[in-house]
Amino acid sequence: MVEINLGTDEYVVLEVRRSLIVFSFQLISYIIGAIIPLLVYAIFSYFIPAFFVGKLAYLASVIYLFIVLNIMYVLAIAFTNYYLDYWVLTNERLVAFEQKKLFSRLASTLNLDKIQDIQIDVRGVINTFLHIGMITVQTASEDKEFILKDAARIEKVKAAITEMYHKKIEEKQSVVINSTEPAEY
Repeated sequence: MVEINLGTDEYVVLEVRRSLIVFSFQLISYIIGAIIPLLVYAIFSYFIPAFFVGKLAYLASVIYLFIVLNIMYVLAIAFTNYYLDYWVLTNERLVAFEQKKLFSRLASTLNLDKIQDIQIDVRGVINTFLHIGMITVQTASEDKEFILKDAARIEKVKAAITEMYHKKIEEKQSVVINSTEPAEY
C-alpha cells in the first residue's frame, strides 16, 4: 500500500478495501473458464479420437494457450483492482486510491468537514448477508464523489466516517467559539 503523509495530530482510523469474497468469486469463475476448454477437448478426443490428430491438435493447444493467457491477464487486472482500490480514513480526511487502468492510478483527498452525504448501496441477497456494497461520499462540489464498489463491512465504514465527520465539526465549532471570546487584558 501507499504511505500517506499524516499531519502532526492526524492518525489513521480505518482502512477499507474491496471485499475478498467478491475477488474470490471472480477467481473461481476464471478458473472454471480455464477448465472448460480442457473438458471440451477431453470430450471431443474421447468421442472422436481422430479429430485432434496432427495439425489440429497443435491448433487446439495454441487456442487453449491463448485462452489461458487471456484469463491470466484478466485475473491480474482483477487482483490489481482488488488490492489497489482502497480508502484510508483519518481523523482529518478521507484519502481514496483508485486504480483506473493497469498503469494509471488516482489518489484523491477529501477533508472531512467538506462531506455532504454518505450513501451505502447493497444489492442482492448475498451482498446483504455478507455486508458488501457500494459506498458513496458526496462532497460540496457538484461533480466530485468518492465511490468504493464491493466494499466489505459497509455499515461500519459509514458509521466510522460519520463519527469522524461529527468530531471534526465539533472540533471546528469549538475553535470558532473559543476564538470569539473577548480577550482579557
